[in-house]
Amino acid sequence: MGQALASRLSRCETPFSVMAREGPSRRLAEKKGLPLLPWGDTPKSSLFLIALPDRVAASSSLSFLDGVGQEGTIVYLSGWPLLLGSPPPLPDLLLFAPKAIAKRVSEGDYSAAVGVHANRSGNAEDTIPLLSSLLGSTRNIQATATEELVADLFSEQSVLCGWAPELALRAYKTLVDCGIPKELAWEECVGEVAALFDVLATQGPEAFSRMISDAALIGGTRVARDFPETAWDRLVDRILPPIQDLTFPRSLSKGDRDKMRLDALHHWSGRKK
Repeated sequence: MGQALASRLSRCETPFSVMAREGPSRRLAEKKGLPLLPWGDTPKSSLFLIALPDRVAASSSLSFLDGVGQEGTIVYLSGWPLLLGSPPPLPDLLLFAPKAIAKRVSEGDYSAAVGVHANRSGNAEDTIPLLSSLLGSTRNIQATATEELVADLFSEQSVLCGWAPELALRAYKTLVDCGIPKELAWEECVGEVAALFDVLATQGPEAFSRMISDAALIGGTRVARDFPETAWDRLVDRILPPIQDLTFPRSLSKGDRDKMRLDALHHWSGRKK
């Protein structure tokens, strides 16, 4: 996300500097010719944007941010570091969480969850329109850090990275097992999802239902009415409380995240087009 925001700022011809850790991110920033600062320097700017993975943004390795004074503003891209980290005590703290993939953020025209977490200057709210203009968000949704974190993690686990891809892949496998060509099965079950969900997101469910064919509407509604309510309720009861009480994000911060990631990747390995 950091590279996308830097690209956005570059196109806006807005003066900025990048503080990147040693590694691929810094090498990419150097390759793009971005203005770089040494990692760990006390920020000199009045507006500081934290574009790091959540666990890193919440870690004590960012203690150099304690040098940001009362005249400064620190912006976090999710509620995670605001709730699980130790943000500096003096500057204003803002939430600006883009609700789009990096490519969309780079291009602009996306929604963002925004909010004031700490208004120490008394004018923190005034910075949000500036952020929207600089970073290209066209629709801001007021939210607290807790609301953003719960909504983000629950949507990922229940739909975006949980049941949606699982259902799409299971439907794809069913068609292939029935003798349908793989390319056709993939396009029908996976390729069309983005286009249909885009209509649902922009037009709403009623307009969506009026735009699809009779066969799609009648057949899809027949299946939707048989939705496994009991299984859904069990899923919600299992995944929502550990998000709300921060048990899940804390487990990622304290546990062996690499091992957990490899275990999760194992579920998807071998499931190819």
